[in-house]
Amino acid sequence: MKQSEEKRNGLVPLKVWLISEGSAGHISQSKGLVDALARYVSLMYDFIEVKMTLRGILRPPLRWYMKTGRHLDESLMRKCYKYGEIPGDAPDLVVSSGGKSVPFSVFVARKYQAKFIFCGLPNSYPLNWFDVILSPIQVSGHPFVITTELLLTQVTPKTVEQAALSLKQSLKLSGTEKIGTVLIGGRSRSNLFQSSDWISLAEGLNELSMKHRWKWLITTSRRTGPEAENILKNRLNPESIIDSVWWNEEPRKVLHAYLGSCDAAFVTQDSLTMISESVCSGKPTVTLKPKKVLKSKFLDPVILRQIKENRLISVNCDQLGSVDERIKHIRTLNEPLVDRYAKEVLNFLGLYKS
Repeated sequence: MKQSEEKRNGLVPLKVWLISEGSAGHISQSKGLVDALARYVSLMYDFIEVKMTLRGILRPPLRWYMKTGRHLDESLMRKCYKYGEIPGDAPDLVVSSGGKSVPFSVFVARKYQAKFIFCGLPNSYPLNWFDVILSPIQVSGHPFVITTELLLTQVTPKTVEQAALSLKQSLKLSGTEKIGTVLIGGRSRSNLFQSSDWISLAEGLNELSMKHRWKWLITTSRRTGPEAENILKNRLNPESIIDSVWWNEEPRKVLHAYLGSCDAAFVTQDSLTMISESVCSGKPTVTLKPKKVLKSKFLDPVILRQIKENRLISVNCDQLGSVDERIKHIRTLNEPLVDRYAKEVLNFLGLYKS
């Protein structure tokens, strides 16, 4: 690494290029790691957004070409991606998340002899393209993989607390209410939510409100769809809802503020991003399953590990009404998990002094 001694002593900032393919979830993972690195070393970063223009059938030939080790130049990248100006200063680290960002990240890492740190699963890419892999599930065959337990995220107990300040004032939350944040996704490949599940979810929330005095901050998402939203709106007791976002009608980004305002998070199990953000916020987390769930090589091991660590509990939507007492025994996070992994990355780079 260039000027390694000066960087180790904090005299020269570490230069990081954060490559984004446009996905908010992937940006959150990469930015979460970069923010954590910045808590331990001096760094400056440039944000580069790229959009892959290759159709799906053309991506395997690009991977094959790169596997041969042939020279990659910017003219090839311009044919494969849309992106703006490249920063003038060469990076020490390239950080990205999401499969579409990988070829471009490899190109700039090779060009500038920078270390490439990837947040996520490498899938079909050769492992030797990556210097460090941070994955929520185990990856074998690479010399430096950090198994992160959850997806990396910018969310920490401190960030959600700060995000909640204005919401608490505007809603006049006294701090004496028992507040639950309800994060609702939608049907996925492994979690096959149907109308009956949304009905059960609404009934379970009503039961918790009636028997245990819970009040709700509830938000749906792009994946929820109008049918599920209508079921929830028509069946939820409106007196139990403090604030709500129905994404298909009027979207608002409230997740961090909601998490900072609640006593527990209730999250549909289709989204590992929402689950990771809920657990990392330091709030007791309940994941909500539909009746029909298929096996997921990606989702299942992550959720099972969190259950084993007693950081969350998982229930079917039709069992939600009986979960109140169990919430009290969840072991929450008080410090960001991502800081632990940032230290491991910096130790690998020879830049962390404990």
